[in-house]
Amino acid sequence: MITDIAYLESLPKETLIELLKMFAKTWLITDGVYFQAIEERLGVDEAVKIDIRMWERITLYQARKLKELLGLDERGPMAIARAQNYLISSLLDGFDIEFYENAPEKVVFACTRCSVQEARVRQGRGEFPCKPVGLIYYEKLIEALDPDVKLQCLACPPDPHPDDYWCKWELTM
Repeated sequence: MITDIAYLESLPKETLIELLKMFAKTWLITDGVYFQAIEERLGVDEAVKIDIRMWERITLYQARKLKELLGLDERGPMAIARAQNYLISSLLDGFDIEFYENAPEKVVFACTRCSVQEARVRQGRGEFPCKPVGLIYYEKLIEALDPDVKLQCLACPPDPHPDDYWCKWELTM
């Protein structure tokens, strides 16, 4: 019986990437099922409060571990945007990132594909009012990687947003 994960070293890179995506999707589904159970029992407002607490902890942990593992020492808005590529949710969702040559200390990014929102809409549950969760998510990412970066939410449900993105955020120094 194999008791460690050394067998992963024998897998092709493409298989490892697909395995990572599968684990990310499974984790996200688990998060969604857990959230829906709380929402059904306590209502969306209480479920969001609990979700905020979970994301507060998991994002800070994940960001610190990524910084340690990948040696993420770069600072500034661009560094935060790059680090986001390594977060578990980014393996499944799509982001457009805008960099400004005349304002290098500013980055704007928009979530163009959100598996959570798309699943809720598909299930007839309506948009998830994720703004307070998004705020804590990015605040904790910034806290771990560069506390000098400032965050501004430009739009996030329940805010109105155009059809081409779910939420939009601005990072500045």
